[in-house]
Amino acid sequence: MGTQGAVEKWTTGQRRRTIGISPKVAINLGAWNVRTGHHVGQKELIAEELRRCNIQVAAVSELRLVGSGTTIVASPTTDVTTMLYFSGGEKREAGVGFMVDHRTSASIIAFQPISEWLAVLTIEGTVTTHVIAVYALTETSPDTNKDDFYERLQLILDATPKTDLIVIAGDLNAHVGSERLGWEATLGRFGHGEINDNGLRLLSFAAANNMVIGNSIFQHPLKHRLTWRNPSGKDSAMLDYVLINTRFRSSLQDVRAMRGPDCGSDHYLIRARLRLKLHCAKRAAPKSPRLDWRQLANAARRQEFQLALSNRFAQLADSDDVDEEEQKIAEAIIDSARPLCPPIRCRTQLWISEECLDLVAKRKKAKLVDFERYRQLNRDIRRMMKRDREAYWDQVAHDLEEAASRHEYRTLYRTLRDLSGKSKSINDNIKKADGTFVRSMAERLQRWKEFFDGLYNHDPPQGPAVAPPVIDLPPVLMSDAEPTLEEVKLAVYALKNGKSPGLDQVAAEGIKAGGDTLLPRLHNLIKLIWRLDKVPTRWKKAIIIPIHKKGRGCCDQIFALRQLVERYIRYGQRTVIAFIDFKSAFDCIDWTALWRTLEADHVPPKIISLLKSAYDGSTSLVRIRNDLSDEFEIKTGVRQGDVASPLLFNIVIDAIMRRVFNGRRGVQFADDQFVTDLMFADDSAIFAQDDAEATDILYDIARHARPYGLKISAEKTKVMTTDGSPAIVYLEDVHLEQVQKFKYLGSLIQEKKIAATADIHSRIGQATAAFASLRRCVWRKSNVILSTKIRLYRSMILPILLYGSETWVILKQDLNKLEVFQMRCLRQILQVSLRDRISNNEIRHRCHDQPSIDEQIQRRQLRWFGHVCRMSDHRLPHRLLWRQCPDHWRIRRDAPKKIWVKQIEHDLKSRRLNFEQAKTVATDRQAWKKIVGEIDTPAAPTAVYWLRGRPSPPTAS
Repeated sequence: MGTQGAVEKWTTGQRRRTIGISPKVAINLGAWNVRTGHHVGQKELIAEELRRCNIQVAAVSELRLVGSGTTIVASPTTDVTTMLYFSGGEKREAGVGFMVDHRTSASIIAFQPISEWLAVLTIEGTVTTHVIAVYALTETSPDTNKDDFYERLQLILDATPKTDLIVIAGDLNAHVGSERLGWEATLGRFGHGEINDNGLRLLSFAAANNMVIGNSIFQHPLKHRLTWRNPSGKDSAMLDYVLINTRFRSSLQDVRAMRGPDCGSDHYLIRARLRLKLHCAKRAAPKSPRLDWRQLANAARRQEFQLALSNRFAQLADSDDVDEEEQKIAEAIIDSARPLCPPIRCRTQLWISEECLDLVAKRKKAKLVDFERYRQLNRDIRRMMKRDREAYWDQVAHDLEEAASRHEYRTLYRTLRDLSGKSKSINDNIKKADGTFVRSMAERLQRWKEFFDGLYNHDPPQGPAVAPPVIDLPPVLMSDAEPTLEEVKLAVYALKNGKSPGLDQVAAEGIKAGGDTLLPRLHNLIKLIWRLDKVPTRWKKAIIIPIHKKGRGCCDQIFALRQLVERYIRYGQRTVIAFIDFKSAFDCIDWTALWRTLEADHVPPKIISLLKSAYDGSTSLVRIRNDLSDEFEIKTGVRQGDVASPLLFNIVIDAIMRRVFNGRRGVQFADDQFVTDLMFADDSAIFAQDDAEATDILYDIARHARPYGLKISAEKTKVMTTDGSPAIVYLEDVHLEQVQKFKYLGSLIQEKKIAATADIHSRIGQATAAFASLRRCVWRKSNVILSTKIRLYRSMILPILLYGSETWVILKQDLNKLEVFQMRCLRQILQVSLRDRISNNEIRHRCHDQPSIDEQIQRRQLRWFGHVCRMSDHRLPHRLLWRQCPDHWRIRRDAPKKIWVKQIEHDLKSRRLNFEQAKTVATDRQAWKKIVGEIDTPAAPTAVYWLRGRPSPPTAS
């Protein structure tokens, strides 16, 4: 994918069309300095003005948006949308981009954000067209900065094929003048004013690259050639330009300033008409509408659905063909649900009022005749935009509150996710294998297909097959008996709602709503699959949608890692920890090695046969928006989204680690207690006593993983030492990077530190961003009742803030920072400030007795302590908690005093329990749950407690 700041080299492909064909379709290309796209409603107004002027592609400058990306802008008056491609800096300064109408966006090949001054948009047509949006520095800027701008612009042109059509459009802040002597091939007869330094630079650049300034070619009245007007109306100039390479000069039909469109800028919109025939995207095949399966939650509709299903099944005879039977069941479910579950429609909500649009129209008229009136209308429009936006958020808040009152929490959280302030970003910058951008939607789909085809189809492992280690025969063997109706029922009701359906479009809600009407038919299908060892063909097909992979967490492993690091730091034991990263771990597993491992683990042959049937002949497609790629076969890796995949992957990793650590004791942490590794899916951490041992272990892991198709990424595998000393660890002759911090399963671990300070700071930052994203639509809204706000705070902010807090060793200053964060959030929810002089206790009381962060962490840690106490003795967290360190270990003099166990002892004192008593009580889950719940409201000490210095005897309950 393209990265900001890089200039991508374009090459001529084999399927290039002949340039001699003269395009016959005219499109309107615009250039507009909009002054800002950040103000409320500004992007929508700009898009509306471009739509009214029939501008298909507009290069916009001075957008003042942070970062770069792609987002969809809704029209304030219609359902039509505009695609905005933007390229900005770290501050709201400068910024360029493109606005493309929804039809033309299908012809966009690539967008390259270079900097806040330059961006490139490539359009597929009879001739491939590159539009470069520019925002040049002003005349008074330093010469070195101007030189840098034109050097970057030159790099872009050097990387572009000369046979392609190139257009440069935007605010170049230059006066090219009207004197053509020496510039006849570059400047037309209709320039204006006197040339300045920026104008000389522009003319020199255009001449050196065989480009012509389009503004100067066409004869228009002076007012239609000037592109900028001083707000006072006393001065005008030509500052914005459209340049085109001389080869395609005849394709440029007209360039002029449009004085009617207005967005509050002192620049006029420039319209250039080009004879350019775009390649229209192939019309997508009709897509099956997504049914709103949530409707079946209603008891009456569910009963009606089951009746329709029963009538449909009464007309369908049983089949002995797996595919035919599966298709009958799926069609029956869909046909029965369609009248009851209307399709989900995504409509754009129009939020700019007619009153505001009327003011925009008045501002247009005042722009040229009454400057003071224009400025006043500009201020009024901004105020009204904010008012309309607030009205929109009020309506959203009202809808959220209604969803909360009806207990429709899925609707509530989905709406919040969509409106949390994160723009919908669509990345079109896809590169081919040779590093060049794809040049059509067909090529984009083909490229995604090639990528996933290579990801899921690795070359078979080289060398002789290695027999997996055989485990002892377990006391209870896995059953291979035919599933019963009750087992199918349990499996159906264990399905999670809200998951994407497969090719048959049947969602989990539909299967569960079928109840006793559907279960017998589904049970017959399962029995047929079991007898024939054949899985339905459609169940082997998968649709891949490229998305960002979310993080995962596991408190067991985080706790174990923190406890091990704590011991080694306190006792001065140097330990090397290597965090291993496997390349595409889930997608590389060799099936033959997987089946051999299952046999060695005594999995029944029937189960292995069914798994083989599900995997053999698997195919997949890639979906980008509404387009599907061709099918491709999958030959390696565990299946995406399959409930059995994590288990199968863990079996493979376990087999590898059993071979690696056979004969190795690992690193000691207690008398006769050693640890070799921590594993959670493909997140692995291995422990070694020294650098040489770590190198040997990594070498063995890489060697034993190879027959399974797994490879370790040396670039992403990191090394850390508990004492911060240098570590020299190699993986296949590559020196691994040593880090001071590492995020393991979402929790930040730091060398030489027991306290979780670094992780707490990271959590506060993430929670702050999450809270800020809901400020407009939830926290500031008076029509969202307080109970809903507190419910959202507890379910969406606190889990982010306190993730992994069960394992934290917390310093007082870190706890204060967490408390400050919570109080800041609660005050914003209540809309009170520090100047109101309301105590923290009163704030928490008003927020439905929200417990302090200290109390919440105590409850979490005590709950976790009870869970560890109830673990079996062989579990690593249990051994770390109760086994003492070796006798010959000595605590360092400068060792941190505060450790996790002492925190628990301190918390237990408020419950009048010691450590051993708590261990006994924790074995009773209900009794321990009661003790943990009391953390929120600790009992007040009695007089006896204070006078005698010890607790009073417990009262009878």
